[in-house]
Amino acid sequence: MKFVRLLIGILLLFSPISVAYTQPAALSWPNAVAEVTSWRTIATACVASLKQYGNEADLASGRIAYAKAKADSDAIIAGLITAISQGNAPASLSDLHARVERSASALGDFCKMTEKLVPSTSLHRSFLSEALNAIAKPAIDKLSAAVTALYENYRTDTALMRETIRTQLEAARWPDFA
Repeated sequence: MKFVRLLIGILLLFSPISVAYTQPAALSWPNAVAEVTSWRTIATACVASLKQYGNEADLASGRIAYAKAKADSDAIIAGLITAISQGNAPASLSDLHARVERSASALGDFCKMTEKLVPSTSLHRSFLSEALNAIAKPAIDKLSAAVTALYENYRTDTALMRETIRTQLEAARWPDFA
């Protein structure tokens, strides 16, 4: 119950309609996993745009920038999977939140680099602009809340539920830059 109150407080802070509603629904595990997965979608879209519009030098620097963001994302997912699968807590929740911040910052840098390569008349450019907005501070906070929900709720889930969440988190891993 303490977690639900904390989560409701976080959601109230970042909800644009928080004034109208005093008790929004708590973040469920499917929504939390969907939030983690959405960052994979942004990353793969930026990779696709880089591959389409970048030259060899752009691809080389993009590969490094992507790897930096992916490393923290992989660590977040691995920490959550450890907590869910084995019942062992990852290093700490604050460590996972720090990784969220670093991964989001690195992903933002990578997508900004890619956006500069895309012609302004391309639909990819408008998508990348939207993706960059999705990486803004409120979205980072939303991802942190999702990580918190997954981290703290695994103890009350059934074994089948934990396995389902673990499988969905595995699917949320970013692909390698190929």
